Amino acid sequence: MKTTEDIGSLVVFTFQVHVLGKPLGHLGNLEVEFDWPKEVTNGKWLLYLTEIRLDGTSNFHCTHDIINPLNLLMSDEEKRMMRILRVEEEEGERNQKGKTVPVLSMQRQRKTFKLSCSSGARCIKFSCPLFNMTNSATLTVKSRLWNSTMIEDYSDASSVLVQGKATLKLKTTKSTINMKSSPLLIDVNIYPESGLQQNSGAPLWIIVVSVLAGVLLLAVICLLLWKVS
Repeated sequence: MKTTEDIGSLVVFTFQVHVLGKPLGHLGNLEVEFDWPKEVTNGKWLLYLTEIRLDGTSNFHCTHDIINPLNLLMSDEEKRMMRILRVEEEEGERNQKGKTVPVLSMQRQRKTFKLSCSSGARCIKFSCPLFNMTNSATLTVKSRLWNSTMIEDYSDASSVLVQGKATLKLKTTKSTINMKSSPLLIDVNIYPESGLQQNSGAPLWIIVVSVLAGVLLLAVICLLLWKVS
């Protein structure tokens, strides 16, 4: 295995943080804390983080040991994705609304699985600080679904839900400032595509990602500014 493309399907999350009014300045720094579903309980890889890019902050990348620990080369697919992500974001959202999950026509009864931090998955907690953020910041989180784990352990699945968490937090030394942090669930819904089989007989997989990070993180920031003022 040499490139991230060898792992499996590309999964991209976009988180947007907006501050209405004046920036936090000397009051402190915001950070996004992740509970990331790194592997399943038997130790096999699940969602492999390849890169976290930051826009609107003085630090352009989030660095942590969990990000690309195998030092794999970035695939051409990911490079192309990052070049066109912003341009096609709105169009992609409109197209996603019109998509339907393929109807499964398997003869035998199939199962559904939920892999979350509390059951089925082992999660790693880490944070991405948003240094010198002004009024907005964007986190682009790139990862790969470990396809061999899906094929080996979930070949009898009709769907697999992989779930992590993201929480907006305030880091400050001022005891008079408080912020209630509510975790946001990150859902990755994975379906075997009906009628398509690999040479091994295992199903191919399609992915539907559901993330509502922008609106919820904005609401938390507004609450913070109201309390501070």
